[in-house]
Amino acid sequence: NSVPTPITASNDPKLWSPLPTLREDFRGCHDPAMASERAQIALATALSIMYVVLAAVSLTQIIRIIINGHNLKSFQAGFCTLVCVWMSLRGVYFSIDNLGNLETDFMLWFPYTLQFATFSLILVFYAKLLYQQEWQASCRVVWGLFAVMNCFAVGLMLGLIIRACSDTKNRCFPSDEDDDLFTRIMGFTYLLLTAVYTYFA
Repeated sequence: NSVPTPITASNDPKLWSPLPTLREDFRGCHDPAMASERAQIALATALSIMYVVLAAVSLTQIIRIIINGHNLKSFQAGFCTLVCVWMSLRGVYFSIDNLGNLETDFMLWFPYTLQFATFSLILVFYAKLLYQQEWQASCRVVWGLFAVMNCFAVGLMLGLIIRACSDTKNRCFPSDEDDDLFTRIMGFTYLLLTAVYTYFA
């Protein structure tokens, strides 16, 4: 009589599963159902490091502006300040995994408004640079448009967060519809920015 082969993890398909390959790990980053914990941690760590480095570079530029006695109301100072806050929030978002729903909403969506403010500030700088003769007469209009567009972006973010928190079922976690609405509206505003960039180009 033959001796039955004992069932082990090496010969039973139900008990054995191969380790995920590197390609499977990073392919899973685009599909939460396939993502492994190792790939998620590696990707979040890499992103947090890159954002912190960019924030440090922007902070260094701000310190240099202060030390050299340059104008703190300049476009460079404003640009570096926006980028520093934007990168810092992104670095914190990817480095902390135990945030509450309200904090997660803020850390996820608010940097988009900072990003929009940064890119729109560059457009204001282009307008001043290219239309120096007309700048004194039109600067209030340009800055007014800048303020209105950015207030709209911030108001949209706060409105969606308040809407999510007012629903006791969601517990301050935005629904898929709210997330899609925010993405589409911000995508449209970035499309407008792209059109203006193309015009200046």
